[in-house]
Amino acid sequence: MEQPSQAIDWSQDAGAGMEHVTQTDLGIPFLGIIQLLSPQHNKMNPKFKDKGIPDCKPGDIFDTLSNTVLWTEGQATLKFIPCGFQKLFVEWKTRESGGGFVRVHRDESILLECRKDERNRDFLRNGNIVSTTAYFYGFLMNGEIKQYVLGMTSTQLATSRRWLNMITALKMQGPEGKYTPPMFSHFYNLTTVLQTKDQNSWYGWKVEMGGMMTDPNLIASARDLSKIVASGKRLALPVPQEDAESDKI
Repeated sequence: MEQPSQAIDWSQDAGAGMEHVTQTDLGIPFLGIIQLLSPQHNKMNPKFKDKGIPDCKPGDIFDTLSNTVLWTEGQATLKFIPCGFQKLFVEWKTRESGGGFVRVHRDESILLECRKDERNRDFLRNGNIVSTTAYFYGFLMNGEIKQYVLGMTSTQLATSRRWLNMITALKMQGPEGKYTPPMFSHFYNLTTVLQTKDQNSWYGWKVEMGGMMTDPNLIASARDLSKIVASGKRLALPVPQEDAESDKI
């Protein structure tokens, strides 16, 4: 195609044609952990050709949408501002039956329709798995401020509970006494840690208290996101099935 001799100024048409494009249409990036068997790392995984990340290591934190590493051991911790929380019950087809996302259940009573297998997984009568998943919506503060979802399931639900306990334990002094500040009043440091049980090992999330938020613009964005999540208008997209269960080493 022939290139114009002078640059064209598109500023008067900025954003035209994208008026109805929402974040859901673009996809919400998740924060994920690379495991030994993850397609980003394991060259024997059939999805490695499409998802492989050069030089990544088990324990690295990556962006599931761009498929790029955001943190590796030895780097500064990722600073994450949690703005909203949802616990959802995600139904999947088993890998043996072809895999794939089925639906999201909001009501915990779906678990009453399940039976446990030897790995403590919840199975419906139709053979599908229901994965209890804790979703934290928020922003990463490292470099470019960007919205992410962090999903925790299986062994990581214990980490989710500890994180929520950290958040709810915070108290501040107000004109009428002590109160619990909003979830987005503080940021938290994210890294990973090797976990073991019986003869299995995997990398899980490590969440530590960071500090209080002070940037008024970022606080305003966090408040807006918190209201959206609280309204129920935004559901977390399910994590990829290979991330729904911990890959054991």
